[in-house]
Amino acid sequence: MTSSTEPSDAEIIAAYTSGRTVEEIVATCGLSYRQVRSRLLDADVTMRPQQRQVQPTPPGLVETYQSGLSIRATGAQFGLSYSATRNMLLRAGISLRPRGQEPAFEVRS
Repeated sequence: MTSSTEPSDAEIIAAYTSGRTVEEIVATCGLSYRQVRSRLLDADVTMRPQQRQVQPTPPGLVETYQSGLSIRATGAQFGLSYSATRNMLLRAGISLRPRGQEPAFEVRS
């Protein structure tokens, strides 16, 4: 599929059924997402479920939260929203502190 000519429905179907995503097809063919998806649906192609792109957890995010900062303050340091920060911490297996609670520090002698 080249960007100089509009791809045929058969080319779009072949690209999609070979594993390419609608986004990947759009990037190479000059059609909109809606146009590509409509052609696939019109051809009775079974659409794969969309997979959410999950942002990788930035290095240091978990340690920053564990040092005592709130979720909101931790996210602000990394340019992330509260919900994105919270989700990353949960995916990393971190037990979240209740609101307003100070972190439990281990006393070492």
